[in-house]
Amino acid sequence: MDPDDPTRIASQAQMDAAREFLRDAIPDLASAPIVYTRLCLYSDTWDGHPWIDRDPAREGLTVATGGSGHAFKFAPLLGGLIADVVEDIPNALRDKFRWRPDKRPRLSQEAARHQILTTDF
Repeated sequence: MDPDDPTRIASQAQMDAAREFLRDAIPDLASAPIVYTRLCLYSDTWDGHPWIDRDPAREGLTVATGGSGHAFKFAPLLGGLIADVVEDIPNALRDKFRWRPDKRPRLSQEAARHQILTTDF
């Protein structure tokens, strides 16, 4: 998706839903002005784990992507791990998030879930 795609701007219904959530969760923000909106692009990998490694096809490029909905819980570790990968310093977690496109399954968990949710029964 192009980052400037107009569909990335929140709709009125989405802003209304956000305000309703705020009324319950953080009432002081419920009527605050909205100055900018953008819908977040969900970044998922085929196996559900982030990729943090050097790109084997592009010298000098380190990739740190694919939060897959659970990278937030690794937040205290990611900065150090990414720095270690960039600087080629050994790290016990490096293998967990290594470059791994050659092991892609035929159908990812995310694709399977999407297929199940969109099938007419």
